[in-house]
Amino acid sequence: MMLLLILFSVKAAIIEVDEPPIELSKVRIMLESCDDLIYSPNKSSDTTLNSLITMGIPSDKISSFLLKLQYSNSAKLLVHTFCITIQSVNETDKRKVTRYTYYLKGTKNSNGTYTIERRKLISFTIVKSIITETRKKYFLWWEFSKTVKIEWRPLTSAELSGINSEIAKASESHINNFPK
Repeated sequence: MMLLLILFSVKAAIIEVDEPPIELSKVRIMLESCDDLIYSPNKSSDTTLNSLITMGIPSDKISSFLLKLQYSNSAKLLVHTFCITIQSVNETDKRKVTRYTYYLKGTKNSNGTYTIERRKLISFTIVKSIITETRKKYFLWWEFSKTVKIEWRPLTSAELSGINSEIAKASESHINNFPK
């Protein structure tokens, strides 16, 4: 009887946690070429400001660009924004990483107005980051229970920097083709 109790008490549970490296899909790039805007600093130009803000450029960058434009013959602005969203409700381990690049080039016309060329480059990829946790229960040498749990994990700052540099490298040739 005592031997039977000892045998039943000799069972072990082993937990293995594995963090595989992130998986990146191919970087996709979309170039949006927007219409040129005519900006007049003397008249109310709320439509110009609204169209630039709805394009996605931060308002503080727009106001500094327009201020530069008023006191010079030309000005350029290149802004990058970085955004991460969950891919879908069913795939929480996959996230869409998007880098928006906004380019504005303003030149002064002879009549005192400014022509603003607008470009928007959208570069995105899908990132998968998971943690797998494997639980195994043993009785002597027999494995009688094994469960595998897969969960998403947050990205580290080094991984985010690497993703941003991958997207920047892929979109660099398109940015270099913007008008000078």
